[in-house]
Amino acid sequence: DEIGDLAKSFQAMKYRLQTDHLTKLPNRYAFEQYLKATIQQFENAEQGEPFAILFIDLNDFKLINDRFGHDAGDQALIEFALRLRTHVRQNDFVARYAGDEFVIVLKGPISSEDLAPIRQNILTALAKPLTSFDSSALEIGGSIGEAHFPQDADNGDDLIIAADRNMYAHKAILKTQGEAGR
Repeated sequence: DEIGDLAKSFQAMKYRLQTDHLTKLPNRYAFEQYLKATIQQFENAEQGEPFAILFIDLNDFKLINDRFGHDAGDQALIEFALRLRTHVRQNDFVARYAGDEFVIVLKGPISSEDLAPIRQNILTALAKPLTSFDSSALEIGGSIGEAHFPQDADNGDDLIIAADRNMYAHKAILKTQGEAGR
């Protein structure tokens, strides 16, 4: 019994260390470990499987906290996390990276053309009004950057930097389009 209780205690501790307490998604640490293991699998295999990561940042998320309060912001993050989880493939790895940033690891030979419908599916899901509170006046969406391993970077840190940089480029395009539409 004591050994079983100890094993359960270790499992619970591992879960707490690797899970974002708010969204219940894997956290940044779990993502970094998964990314490291995925790169290691690629390097150890004779024919490693390339993969891509998506770096997602919610646009104007601060408006939710400012207008509705931090509890509403927390509810929005939970809802966005659920949308991400339900708008990717079963074997894709979704994690909360930090604040209002999320990352997804998509395994398999994935080109930018292959990612286009996945990206659009995610953007459409994020753009819908939130159901956890009345957000009909808000237009919250997301910006997505992608990076491919090993084409864009040969290590995890540089891959994240490339995806983050591409996300900011996408955010700038959306901002320019928004200003042009006014």
